[in-house]
Amino acid sequence: MQTSAVQLRPKLLDELLYLAKIPSSIGHKSGIKSVTKYVEKELISLGFQNLSYIKSLPPKYAPTLIAQSNPEASLKIILVCHADTVVAPASSIDFVIDNDILEGPGVADNKGGIVVLLESLRRM
Repeated sequence: MQTSAVQLRPKLLDELLYLAKIPSSIGHKSGIKSVTKYVEKELISLGFQNLSYIKSLPPKYAPTLIAQSNPEASLKIILVCHADTVVAPASSIDFVIDNDILEGPGVADNKGGIVVLLESLRRM
C-alpha cells in the first residue's frame, strides 16, 4: 500500500520545521553540527555504516559528515547536501504555511533538501 503525500505531510513538515528552526548560518558551527548530528542519527537508523567527519579548512567552519550504506557495493550513488543556511542565528524565525507551501528561513536552503534526501533514502 502506497502512502500519499498528504499522509506523509505532517511527519515531513515536523521534520522540516525541526531542522529549519536550528540556526545554522555558515559561521554558526554548533547549529550546523546539530543539523549534521540529526542527519547522522537518521542515516544510522537506515543502516548506514562508516560514518565519519572530515575537518573543515579553515577550521572556523563545521566538519563534513561522510556516510556509506554498503561500502562493498559495485554501484555507487553519491548524495551531497549542505546544512548551513543564509539565516543568521539572531534572525526571527517566522514560518507561514500557504496551501501546501511552507515559507520561512532555511526551508529551501537547504533544510528542505535534507528532508527530501532523507525521505528518499527511507523509501529505497
